[in-house]
Amino acid sequence: MQQIFSKLLKTLTRFCNGLIFCAAPLLTAGLLAESYLSMPRPLLAWIAFIPFAFAILRIKTPFFSFLYAFAAGLFSYIGIIYWIYPTVEFGTGSGGLALVSLISLSAVLALQFGLFGFLCNYLKHVKWLFPISAACAWVSLELLHQFIAYKLAAFPWFVLGYTQAGATALIQISSYGGVYGVSFLIMFFSLSFAAAVNDKTPSRARLAYLIAAPLLVATAFAFGRNIIAEQQYFLNSNPQKISVALMQPDTHKLMLEGYEGEVMLKIEEQAAALGNRNIDLIIWPESSYPGSFQNKDYEDFIKQLSAKTQAVQITGSYAAQNDKDFVSAGLFDKDGLKDIYNKVKLVPFGEFLPLNDLLKSLYEKYGIASFTGTFAAGDEPGKLFGLTLPRENQNEKNFLFGAQICFESLFPSIWRAQASNGAQFFVNISNDGWFLNSAAPYQHLRANIFRSVENRRPLLRAANTGISAWIDSSGRMEYESQLGQQETAVLDFEFQPQAAKTFYTKYGDVFAYICIFITLNIFIYSAVFLDATVYHRK
Repeated sequence: MQQIFSKLLKTLTRFCNGLIFCAAPLLTAGLLAESYLSMPRPLLAWIAFIPFAFAILRIKTPFFSFLYAFAAGLFSYIGIIYWIYPTVEFGTGSGGLALVSLISLSAVLALQFGLFGFLCNYLKHVKWLFPISAACAWVSLELLHQFIAYKLAAFPWFVLGYTQAGATALIQISSYGGVYGVSFLIMFFSLSFAAAVNDKTPSRARLAYLIAAPLLVATAFAFGRNIIAEQQYFLNSNPQKISVALMQPDTHKLMLEGYEGEVMLKIEEQAAALGNRNIDLIIWPESSYPGSFQNKDYEDFIKQLSAKTQAVQITGSYAAQNDKDFVSAGLFDKDGLKDIYNKVKLVPFGEFLPLNDLLKSLYEKYGIASFTGTFAAGDEPGKLFGLTLPRENQNEKNFLFGAQICFESLFPSIWRAQASNGAQFFVNISNDGWFLNSAAPYQHLRANIFRSVENRRPLLRAANTGISAWIDSSGRMEYESQLGQQETAVLDFEFQPQAAKTFYTKYGDVFAYICIFITLNIFIYSAVFLDATVYHRK
């Protein structure tokens, strides 16, 4: 009888463990998606990888570790970028193509998770260092994804640290480690608790991680609160003020449907409402006009508005230079176009076809085309615009600012280049109308928050359908528009020009490269010296 009871207990235990094992990737995926949707729950990100680690610590082979992590990543990305489905369906009218696009893109992005699981299979052999080494591995893969996206084509939309964009005190460490520093902190915290409940972790290591993880988070919060206080004191010491109009015309759908006349009527009404309000800078979003701002009618309209308001304007559209078409931001005054910034990082399959020289015949065979046209990439990531403003009874004020266009929000190196060249604030123009009324515009905005904190520069953002914003140098939202509404926000933009550059601005992703060094060393040590030992023990 006792033997039967013992067998039943073992069977029940195995069944429960199997159930938890199967549910773990779904649970991790659900927690990550909830932490990064339009109404985020950032605390969920801190526990998301606990069930994942529970399973990955028990899988014995690298191959199955890869598959298991890949499944977790696939489910995660389907939840995080679910908006790909309605976006593609709206643009193409095909639900089947929309579903294929969502699943295939999620599968490609999930390779990062799969590689993480593969590495964890080896890193876990060094039980004392698993939470640290695995957190370093995650950061390494985030940076690798960023590198591939910048040099070739990828979609670095989800970075774990972005889930904490609203935790202003915590994210101040980004001025040293970038968003990757926040990613490391979340992953280390989650894996520390997973290791603490793992019966194979040495008891002293369990206690050490249970103490170290909360202590590290508390230290980051304390550091952040101190930095915010210092930034506020600095801002109050001698602030500069610029009157800025953020224009959110909400014309994306009208442009897609070909109602160019209605688009211009809305823009003209918005411009007329500015009146004589002594505005210094008017910021229009990407795709402000249903054509190039080099079109004579549009350029005349912009010049007339500048003459009427005495304001400098920046607007986004298409521009032709040297027989090439660019996605551009143009700086105008009453005399016309003064300067242009050409978008450096284009959207794959949206603005260009990746590896077109190599795959041109394949694209032609299957009728694959870039969604909005084929554009050339700009080659000046550190380009700055100059803003000269007259002041009554004072000398002229000269300001330098950097502009980025839409997708470039995801690439810290562009913002670093501009801050290094002397940008005193940032202007981001975007058209998030493609995303409809989904979580994507909120997710896109969060990347901008980190770019401000990383470089300690305030940011003005104008988006065609929203979300337009004013973000200060500490990542706090001073103004935020509503999504999907026409809005004109006239702001007394206060900021403190500073020549000082943050550690991150000067040295970039040093922290992430240290993580790569740690990951490679522990992986090689484990794979070469420990894996064979573990295998023979079995």
